[in-house]
Amino acid sequence: MNYLLIGVSHHTAEVARREGYALAPEQIPAALAQLLAWPGVNDALILSTCNRVELVFATEPEDWNPWPALAAIYGRDLTANAGDFYCHRGDAAVRHLFRVAASLDSQVIGEPQILGQIKAAYADSRAVGGMRGGLHPLLARAFSTAKRVRRETGLGRHAVSISRTAAGLAQQIFGDLQGRCVLLIGAGETGALAASHFLRQGASRLLVASRTPEHAAALAAQHHGAVIPFGAWTEAAAADIIISCTGATRPILDRAAVGAILARRRARPLLLLDIAVPRDIAPDAGQLDNAFLYNIDDLRAAVDLNLAQRQQEAVRAEALIEQETAKFQRAARGVQAAPVISALRAQCEQIRRREMERLSPKLARLPEDQRAFVEAWVDTFSHGLMQKWLHRPLTAIKAAARAGDDARLVAALDQLFAPSTEPAPLPLPAEAAEAAATAPRAEPAADDDARTDPSPARSARHGAG
Repeated sequence: MNYLLIGVSHHTAEVARREGYALAPEQIPAALAQLLAWPGVNDALILSTCNRVELVFATEPEDWNPWPALAAIYGRDLTANAGDFYCHRGDAAVRHLFRVAASLDSQVIGEPQILGQIKAAYADSRAVGGMRGGLHPLLARAFSTAKRVRRETGLGRHAVSISRTAAGLAQQIFGDLQGRCVLLIGAGETGALAASHFLRQGASRLLVASRTPEHAAALAAQHHGAVIPFGAWTEAAAADIIISCTGATRPILDRAAVGAILARRRARPLLLLDIAVPRDIAPDAGQLDNAFLYNIDDLRAAVDLNLAQRQQEAVRAEALIEQETAKFQRAARGVQAAPVISALRAQCEQIRRREMERLSPKLARLPEDQRAFVEAWVDTFSHGLMQKWLHRPLTAIKAAARAGDDARLVAALDQLFAPSTEPAPLPLPAEAAEAAATAPRAEPAADDDARTDPSPARSARHGAG
């Protein structure tokens, strides 16, 4: 099967250009149907996300040209924009798809969303008949490869966003976030994203304080939370985690305010996340017992460390991708060699059966029981002989297929074993035929059974090797 992958991503084009290639979910079924009707296309898949648009094909001609099909989908010739695109064929296409599925090609290496997006693209293709056989095994191996990377490396274990890093710190302090209360000071987008992440990780309650009460009320209602008056910090004692992100020019929580909150918490720890610039929480508040204060630089330092750890894990992941790419191609080449192997077996079996049929009239003079015995023995013997004779060429075909060097070998086999004339039958020697016809039926001695028993069962055990 010939694989081709063509696409554009954050590596090759800025967002303003990528927007021109993005396909909305409702556009994809029609685009897939159009591609599948294109000559030379067996299977097709379209992956369209905020960071990439990729089209994957299984094609019949190895050198199939994708640009006319893309022009039909987009309604314009894209060859003038070829610099925005990358195009991979064969092993390179397989490797790229595996890297994308494992999140090695993502803007944030190790992010888990891309695998779900590829699975959704697979479902879209399958729904319109775009997985007729060529791409299905490739996508199945891409999914298993991504899972193996997750399982055998730490690529996804190190948080590389401010929100996830903050949540990781909270888990170190509290063990888990189940039942924890979060106070968000300021209702801006950055703080809201951080608070939302904590809630997704298990925090059960959100309090919001803002100088703009209507903003606080809207955000609290969105998460079934509550509003506390801005500056009424003693009411913050219910919060285990305080996230502050306002536009204030000086700290809004000084050491005394944090001390008052801690006093009402009765020695329970308090996590303070100051992601504002300038800072919202006085630095010396972190010196208080049971107060754990992290500012934006602390969080970014943790993110940088985690990114470095992900890069180390990415090296291991790349090695796994190479292994899986090689395994997939060996399996695919084995499948391609299967018809040749099957045809060669069938031809040999046909010749063997024909010779058995030619032998049958020569045995007609034998008594019924002797004829049945000889025919069964010859059938088993000839089958074992054929298996032994086929063993070396079939082994060579399989090895060549795995090595990717099967084309010339298959061509040679076609010439050698597809003769235009039927081979002449081998004659049964006259003396052998006469001896077979006149020989009395002998009963072997009991202690000689192991050496002289020519039964079909024994011949099958020892003839096939």
